[in-house]
Amino acid sequence: AEAAEDRKRIREEMARGFAEAAEDRKRIREEMARGFAEAAEDRKRIWEEIKTLKKDVRDLKGDAREVFYRQRAAGIFGRWVRRGADVTNEVADRLQEALDSGRISEEEYLHALASDLLWGGKLRTTGKPVVLVVEASWRVEAPDVERAQKRAAILRKAKLFALPVAAGRDWPDEALQLAQEMGVAIVQDGQMDVESWENTLKRVRQETEEPKDNGDEP
Repeated sequence: AEAAEDRKRIREEMARGFAEAAEDRKRIREEMARGFAEAAEDRKRIWEEIKTLKKDVRDLKGDAREVFYRQRAAGIFGRWVRRGADVTNEVADRLQEALDSGRISEEEYLHALASDLLWGGKLRTTGKPVVLVVEASWRVEAPDVERAQKRAAILRKAKLFALPVAAGRDWPDEALQLAQEMGVAIVQDGQMDVESWENTLKRVRQETEEPKDNGDEP
């Protein structure tokens, strides 16, 4: 009888041991699952922080390029434009006149004034007043090229002889090709691409069908 009781007790203890082991395995699996989930959340959070940091760095680089071209515009564009200066205020007045007369919309007015740089002067070849609509970035992408072209077109609606310019340190092949196709002058690391300048000037002259004599000041 005692042996039977011992066997029963042993079986019960073994059953409890197996049950406890099963609970331990379940608890371990749950803790591992929570750990994996927390690790995944940490990776996601870190990746989001990295993306935000990369964007901040791009923005800072873009701001630095904008300052670079503002400070050195006379040297960069002086070969083609004499008596150059920031003409944002003058352009704003002309855009306001165009807005009041219905030639442009309020959205176009605001979009044009958001240009990184509006550099005006007179073409050295003809003396014709001109405004360069400059979009500056560290790395020039398609949207930069498109903005320059669109904003220059808005200024031409305001009867300004406006040329689009995209400027930056890095130019991917796709952006270079798009600039050539859209007639946007290319400035790479502070150096104007002469062929792109001539093509842009030729295209805008054809679009505006204006003579090469002097027009109104910006």
